[in-house]
Amino acid sequence: MRMGYVNGLVCIRNYIDKDISYIALWNPSIQKLKKIPIRTHEPRAQQSPKSEMLDIYGFGYDSTTDDYKLVGIIRKPANEYEVSVYNLKANSWKRIQNMPCSGFSLCNNHMVFSRGALSWLMWKKLHRERQYMIVTLDLASEKYREFPIPVDRIDEIENSMLELDALGDYLCICVNRFMNRCEAWIMKEYGVTESWSLLYSIDTVYSIDMLYAAEFQTYKPVVFSKNGRTVLLKMSKNFKSDSLVWYDLEKKSFKQVEISGLPGVFNFQPTICWGSLCLLDGDPVIV
Repeated sequence: MRMGYVNGLVCIRNYIDKDISYIALWNPSIQKLKKIPIRTHEPRAQQSPKSEMLDIYGFGYDSTTDDYKLVGIIRKPANEYEVSVYNLKANSWKRIQNMPCSGFSLCNNHMVFSRGALSWLMWKKLHRERQYMIVTLDLASEKYREFPIPVDRIDEIENSMLELDALGDYLCICVNRFMNRCEAWIMKEYGVTESWSLLYSIDTVYSIDMLYAAEFQTYKPVVFSKNGRTVLLKMSKNFKSDSLVWYDLEKKSFKQVEISGLPGVFNFQPTICWGSLCLLDGDPVIV
């Protein structure tokens, strides 16, 4: 499972079974792998209760210290969240201030790195609606920030799905409203809530055949083209078959991306990457 990608380094989590896993950093350019030590400040001798089982990780880069960092969050009783930070140079973990939650809960196990900070979605239920917010952790100052998403509340009847991602230098919110449309919003000025801008709104293809089998599509942005006029989207049909398409933001038209040798029906997670000579031992590059 890929948990993050920064400057040519991939952070992965491998599950040995449902209760045991390990985390590693991998540099595909030089084929080097480094396992991350278990957080020593946490007791692991006895099995944690279910209230402490939720843990998520995010991977990022601190340019002020030229160091790569891994952030781990564990939910404790009473909906408290303990946060730890691993530094690659020191090869060790440390505890930092607990994450503020204000009655909100973590949405999923996904963190996004952008502009020197890790960000993730949180939510709480209000009657038939869900209210969301974004929490960020600056990797240099280790300070938290909170700001709202462009879609204030989501009606549960809509059966919508939200995802937070990074699109270039922008934070991006994807709203997949099943049986209706897919939207993507980008934050043009980091941390400025007034700068949220609608990137696209695409009507989804939804049909029910004679056997009452529903078919729907969802879209997720991957990267802008060089001129910024088109965006590469991952298109998923019924979460069973993925493909790539270019979407023209002005003409609102699609162009299929043909990749030879791929199976007809499969799922994938596209990643934009480039080469790195980082040795994963605390030194920044090969010299």
